[in-house]
Amino acid sequence: MKRCLLAPCLLLGSLSFAEPAPLSADLQVLHDGKQWPVRSTFLGWTADSKAVYRSLVCDQDVGGERGPWCKLELCVGKPYPDDEAKSFATAQAECTSLLTLDLNTDDRSTVKDAELSKASATALAALGPLEPGSKLANSSVKLVDRKQVVTLSRAVKGADAKTSAVFAYQKSVDGAPQTTREHKVTEVWISPEGRCTVALGRFTFVSRWEGQPTSRPMPFAKVVCD
Repeated sequence: MKRCLLAPCLLLGSLSFAEPAPLSADLQVLHDGKQWPVRSTFLGWTADSKAVYRSLVCDQDVGGERGPWCKLELCVGKPYPDDEAKSFATAQAECTSLLTLDLNTDDRSTVKDAELSKASATALAALGPLEPGSKLANSSVKLVDRKQVVTLSRAVKGADAKTSAVFAYQKSVDGAPQTTREHKVTEVWISPEGRCTVALGRFTFVSRWEGQPTSRPMPFAKVVCD
């Protein structure tokens, strides 16, 4: 029986055991030059309760210094305390790059699927066997921005909601205002023994670069264990 530590017991009826989307689903989106995805796909739990997921981000970088780009990564998310929620790297977990494209010079349509599939399989094998866990409704958690901290709120049966920091930022840097928008939770999974939960999602970090407005898509993985 699942333990009701991280999600309210009333949600257990909504648990599902759906298979994660295969790599081919990301490759199909990657090849489509009209799409600018920010997506994370949960793949499973390691033996030490870390959440493994695949991240695909393509961004036009309007107003930025980099230009359009795509990145496909295999990531491992682990719990981190609120006072460490201060960097892009922390919010995006520990990731192994499978593909990085500079779309100023690279063409998404020429990506070699077989090579990517092999790289993904090799990176996954290095993590050892994965447990599937169970999927929860996205509504079991809520993502908000409160006083320059993107916060995840989790409902707990018979108690006040628990909150955890995902990403903290300054209100302004060198006079340039900063904020976030488009907060969205896309997947929520609970570990096989019911001790840990991971929420995958995205938000957009908004700032300025050399006087011009710019934004950066931010996929995240927040793991919380009781």
